[in-house]
Amino acid sequence: MRWTRALLIALLLVPAGGFALSLWSSYFSDDFDVYLEGMGYNSLHPPQNEFSLGSLYDIDENGNLDIVCPTTEAMAKPYTGPEYQNISRATTGSFSAIGDIAERLNAKFGEEYTKHVRLRLQNIRLQKIPATEDGKIQDALIEDKLCSRAVTSRLRLGHYICQVESSFSAVVVYEFVDSLNSSAAMKEPGSGSANNKDKLKSALTANSRMDAKEAESSVLTGDLVFGVKLEPVCISPPNAIFVRSWSKSAVGRVIDFVKYELIEPLFVKDLFGKDAEETVASK
Repeated sequence: MRWTRALLIALLLVPAGGFALSLWSSYFSDDFDVYLEGMGYNSLHPPQNEFSLGSLYDIDENGNLDIVCPTTEAMAKPYTGPEYQNISRATTGSFSAIGDIAERLNAKFGEEYTKHVRLRLQNIRLQKIPATEDGKIQDALIEDKLCSRAVTSRLRLGHYICQVESSFSAVVVYEFVDSLNSSAAMKEPGSGSANNKDKLKSALTANSRMDAKEAESSVLTGDLVFGVKLEPVCISPPNAIFVRSWSKSAVGRVIDFVKYELIEPLFVKDLFGKDAEETVASK
């Protein structure tokens, strides 16, 4: 009886803990990537100038996206938010340097330098395809034989093929906090604000396609897509028992492995069906 009670309490606490973590990520985290993930977006590194909403992507365990079937401009006409989602944290706060940019700053100038760099967001745009259109777009893509073949081939390898339904884009302003110039670590020849700006701009543009321009005391990027959101239901094999859905957590992916690779094969012998096999064989 005690084990049953403990299990029941654990089942109740897990969703509550997940909600608390999501709340913390969305509103209190200093890390921009964590903030995006708390809002349900996959961070893009490097950020992109544009992103094809409605397209089908192969997503790996780290959340990296590889396009499989792109939409055309006529297929997907997104509408722009942000009225459907609360982004007050992004519009009013600032964040620490992110991802590979932070790594380059650390490598070239050290952690003491990097922790004084902050980013703010301007001109935020949340673009989204209405849910009523997602299925229509997906059907149109799959009707193409080349797309269907590519999707089936990757599903047979156990990959997740998911549709991107929303994007988070903005102009990012990188700037230095006031304490930078008084920091002992920055007391070196030529360490004035102009030199600091040059250092930051070189880190932003190195090994990436990111354009950057200087303002009075900051460096601005162009209007870039920093995160995308996946349609909750991904593409499943034709005869699958379980619906495919990509999980951000390692625990979720382990559960999915058990469902898809251990349980489902016990009940389904022909997961893809004759038509899918013929599609792949017609290369």
